[in-house]
Amino acid sequence: MIREIDYMQRIWGVRYFWLHLTSAELRTKYRRSMIGPMWSIIQPLAMTMLLAFVMGKLMGVPIGDYALYIFSGVVVWEYMTGSVNTGCKCLYTAAPYIKQFAHPVLIYPLRYSLAGLVNLMLASVGLIGWALVVHPENLNISWLFIPMAMVMFFLIAWPLASLCAVIATYFYDFTQLVGILMQIVYYVSPVFLKASMFEKAGIGYLLEWNPVYHLLQLLRAPLLAGEFPSLFNIGFVLATAMLLWLMTFITLRRVEQKIIFYL
Repeated sequence: MIREIDYMQRIWGVRYFWLHLTSAELRTKYRRSMIGPMWSIIQPLAMTMLLAFVMGKLMGVPIGDYALYIFSGVVVWEYMTGSVNTGCKCLYTAAPYIKQFAHPVLIYPLRYSLAGLVNLMLASVGLIGWALVVHPENLNISWLFIPMAMVMFFLIAWPLASLCAVIATYFYDFTQLVGILMQIVYYVSPVFLKASMFEKAGIGYLLEWNPVYHLLQLLRAPLLAGEFPSLFNIGFVLATAMLLWLMTFITLRRVEQKIIFYL
């Protein structure tokens, strides 16, 4: 435990470096763009409208409410998949830095996790505005949990990206494999399919033990139902985060000093 605390202190000690990398990532993404950060809202919104129209017609549900449900799922899912995808290649991208500086390797997936979090918060501005228009009656004290939800998303995304970064460095094919795995998780999670559909089909167990479902509930419960997430939702997400961090530190203990030889 002491070793892990020292490691995190080392990361904090080079905070100006990884904050600069994060800022550079955001500037690069929106360079020469006419609307810049607005793409963080427009991109998931476009996907939402397409899914809401098609799925709403197929299932015969009101498109307005269903679109908000899908939007809340898409913005979180894009953050998680973005963290995984950029995590897989972040150490290769940062190879010149790694070969010159003995900084903790966790700062390189941190760069993309933080940049993704900024995009998620920007998209959430559109999501909150939409929720206020569609369900103004849900505005209450439970919405104060939304910033905490963002923190918990980050606590999942950073170690997840870090694990993917280390594994992809040793096993290049992992990048393709994780893409397949994420597609599977997408279709067994209520990102755009209603949770009630899983229960009616007799596969509700796919939700009960699915971290993605509990992550989505952190945002959907306040915005869509006007209530705090359940203690089980919060506990499950925190337990998942602790497990991911444990796996990350165990992995780093074994391989961090050898990573440079695989870049």
